[in-house]
Amino acid sequence: MSEIEELETRLSAALARIRQGIEARAVGGEPEAPGADPEALAEARAAQEAAETEVEELKAELSATRARLRGQVRDLESELAEKGEALRALDATVQQLKSANAALLAVTAQMRDAAVSGLEASAVEAVIDAAMSAELDGLRAARAAESAEVGAILATLAPVLDHAETEEA
Repeated sequence: MSEIEELETRLSAALARIRQGIEARAVGGEPEAPGADPEALAEARAAQEAAETEVEELKAELSATRARLRGQVRDLESELAEKGEALRALDATVQQLKSANAALLAVTAQMRDAAVSGLEASAVEAVIDAAMSAELDGLRAARAAESAEVGAILATLAPVLDHAETEEA
């Protein structure tokens, strides 16, 4: 933003010089007025032209700076969207992990009840199958959570690494 402020300051100074040139013309009268100093008039016109040129240059520079800043804002918005997507994926896997752990706890409770109540072998086998299935689901969910977490970390580190590479070059 300091660039924009600097450009605005320079633009204001150029406009002030233009005003001074116009005032100098007004004080000196019409260019064709008798007794007008042709050298002073030429200097005022040259100063006005230089100021107008500088104003145009400053306007172009200001436009370029604004365009560059808009590009940076779009890049940051894109980066924010990517990080949001990674966070949503991580949240979804964490929810899966919670669900798998809840199922595992429920099956573990069933196994305890089966052991205490002395169920038939077929009922115990069914509970053991359910427990193993719940444990596998929990392991898969844990693996997915770890993978999503690594993805989120990589998404965070990628801009830092890209910035470091551009500084080295």
